[in-house]
Amino acid sequence: MDARIDLRLKAEDKALIERAASPLGIKAATFTRSVLIKEAGEIIQSAHVVKFDEVAARECLATLSLPFTPNEALGRALERGTDLGL
Repeated sequence: MDARIDLRLKAEDKALIERAASPLGIKAATFTRSVLIKEAGEIIQSAHVVKFDEVAARECLATLSLPFTPNEALGRALERGTDLGL
């Protein structure tokens, strides 16, 4: 099912969108839709990306390079999984 989003724009904003869509040979609505969808995807993706400065990145990599040692509760869970054949 199609859904709608209605926008109120200043006349100059609408003219700018139409001007940007024109060289592409598409309607302003098509241009607006494609730009909104692209931007929404980028925002969602960037919300799931963790960025470190150089010091934090080095600390994270150093921590990840340490040998894995499960805590007591995880150790019990791993043993239980083994007992159950998992």
